[in-house]
Amino acid sequence: MRLLTSFFFALLLCSYAQAQVTSKDSLWIHQGSFAANFSNVSLHNWAAGGQNSLSLGTVVSLSSSRESETTLWNNKLDFAYGLIRQGESAFRTRKTDDQLILASDYGYKINDRWSVLAGTQVRTQMDVGYEYFKEGTSDEEQRRKISAFMAPGYVMVNLTAQYKYKNLLSLAVSPVSNRITFVLDDDLAAAGAFGVTPGEKSRYELGVTLRKTLEFKVMENTTFKSDLNMFSSYKTLDKWVVNWGTLLMMKVNKYITTNFGTQLIYDPDVDVPKDDGTTGKGVQFKHVLNLGLALTY
Repeated sequence: MRLLTSFFFALLLCSYAQAQVTSKDSLWIHQGSFAANFSNVSLHNWAAGGQNSLSLGTVVSLSSSRESETTLWNNKLDFAYGLIRQGESAFRTRKTDDQLILASDYGYKINDRWSVLAGTQVRTQMDVGYEYFKEGTSDEEQRRKISAFMAPGYVMVNLTAQYKYKNLLSLAVSPVSNRITFVLDDDLAAAGAFGVTPGEKSRYELGVTLRKTLEFKVMENTTFKSDLNMFSSYKTLDKWVVNWGTLLMMKVNKYITTNFGTQLIYDPDVDVPKDDGTTGKGVQFKHVLNLGLALTY
C-alpha cells in the first residue's frame, strides 16, 4: 500500500497541466492535467457560528497514446483524492474523494473511424472509506467500514469494436466483456459486500459493455470530458451497472486552474447507505469542485 501511494505521489510530481508532448521521431502523444487545491477556515469567538476546517484535494488525468496507419495503443490513468479535517467530532479527518482508474487498449484500425481493440481496465480506490452514523438517541458518532483498496476493485477485460470521430467522440461495444469484482478486505468479504458470495473475495461475470466517451473544448482554456460505461451480465440482461463521470477543467492562468467533476454509479448488486438511515439499492452520486495550483513543464 505504501509503495502504491509513493508511486502515485511521484506521478503527481511528474504530471503536467493542459500539456501535450510529442516529437518528430515518435508516434507517441502524451497528455495530462494536474490540479491541487487547499482551503482553511479558522474561527475564534465567531458570533455567526461555524466550524474550523482544513481540506486538501488533487485531481490527475494522464494519457499516452500511439497511433500508426494500422494500429493504435491507448493508455490512461485517472486519479483523485481529497481529505477534510473539520470540527471537534470523534472522527475529524474524513475522505471526500478517492478514485483510481487504469486502462489500456491495443487494436487494429479497419479505417479512419472503426477499430477492433483488446483491452483492460482497473477501477478502485486507494484508502479506506467509512459510513458515519449515530445509533438511537446517543449523540456519540460511530463509523462503519464500507470500502478499502481493491474492495471493491473492478477489473474489466474486453474485446471491443470502436467507432471514433476525430478526437471528439468515441462509441464502443464489447460483446465479450469479462468483469471481475474483487473484495480483498477480509471484513467486507466475510459480509458478502459488493455482490460477492460471503467469504469469497472475487466474483466473475461474462457480459456486454457499452461505452461512450466525449471530449471537447468549450472555449479557450476550458475542456469538458464525459465517460459513460454500462455493463450487463449475459445471465441478467435486464440489469445494468452504470458508471458515468464528467470533468470540466478550466485553466484560469499559467498557475491557477479549477475543475468540476461529477460521478454517477448504479449497481443493482450493491446496497448503499441512504439519507434516511436505511440501506438498499440506489443511485450513488457525487460532485467535486477544486480550485488550486497548476503545474506545467
